[in-house]
Amino acid sequence: MNNVLQMEIPPDFKERLEKAKEAAPRKFEITGFNQLPKIKPPVVIEGLLRQQEILLMGGQAKRWKSWARLDLLYCVSNGMPWFGFQTVQARVLHADLELHAATLRERLELISASYGQGSCDNIDLISARGQTFTCGDLDMLHEYIDQNLYGIFSLDPIYRLLAGKNENDAGVITDLLNRFLVLGFDLKAAIALLQHFAKGDQSQKDSQDRFSGSGVWGRFPDTLMTFTDLETENAFSVETTLRDFQPIDPFAIRWEFPRFRIDAELDPEKLRQSKGGRPKLSSAQRLAGLLHADESINYSDLFRRASSLCQMKKSTFDRRLREAKTQKLIYLSPLNNEYALTSEYLKYNGTNP
Repeated sequence: MNNVLQMEIPPDFKERLEKAKEAAPRKFEITGFNQLPKIKPPVVIEGLLRQQEILLMGGQAKRWKSWARLDLLYCVSNGMPWFGFQTVQARVLHADLELHAATLRERLELISASYGQGSCDNIDLISARGQTFTCGDLDMLHEYIDQNLYGIFSLDPIYRLLAGKNENDAGVITDLLNRFLVLGFDLKAAIALLQHFAKGDQSQKDSQDRFSGSGVWGRFPDTLMTFTDLETENAFSVETTLRDFQPIDPFAIRWEFPRFRIDAELDPEKLRQSKGGRPKLSSAQRLAGLLHADESINYSDLFRRASSLCQMKKSTFDRRLREAKTQKLIYLSPLNNEYALTSEYLKYNGTNP
């Protein structure tokens, strides 16, 4: 420790800092490490979402995403599991700019009847069809909604707030999502939003790259949840990208009106491909693609890389590693007990071993 270089700090540093704060109050406060909070915001959905965080759900157009979100709100309002994730019961608020008020009521009644338990008593609604609802209205919501009243605030459809602005413009989307983030902090609530996928074969893209428009859609939210078509009709793979929770293995769901049900018999990795498109990379090929042609790597480092880059849980990693070895894409060297790409893989991918 004696060799550590240190910047000379004036002895009256703290006094000078306090005087500067009094003389010119700042928007952002500088705090020391010991002043940082130890407790995170309360959880709304176990393993998925906390208050003051943004959840973005996505899928192809006309794939019942709005039904899935109403299902989510119903479960949270009753403290019931949603897709197997336990929720913490809280009042919820949904602003709908598209559906008739009677249609909203009908859908929630159908979802309630499908569960045979719970009620819609903890669901509040803003039905704004036929009215102008702008980003300015969004910014004003906190002025007449009390903090801690709602666990989740949701709005649909989000494109109405763009008012013709380009969804491919990173600045436009960053500004829009920042407004939702600020609202979440003001209300002390989680934010739930929907965004559609881009056109094209979704099986060829990573889940966070499937959203239409700017890449900010896939980077800004705390929780991404994508619903991607499987080979089976009316069935979907649900993949999550999480900022502050443990990775979750993809799982399959099937549409059974009026909501989705988990189907453990379906393979969530068998995504539907467009006719004439490139063959989809297998799970083993995707894992092999994490290695460089001229490197070898031990088990722990390879798992850390897969976990960091692909949000891969250990059980999934072990399964894909076995597949890669069986398909002779990766081999384990007996000399150093490290993994490397096989000559067959390198030759197939046009790389000289």
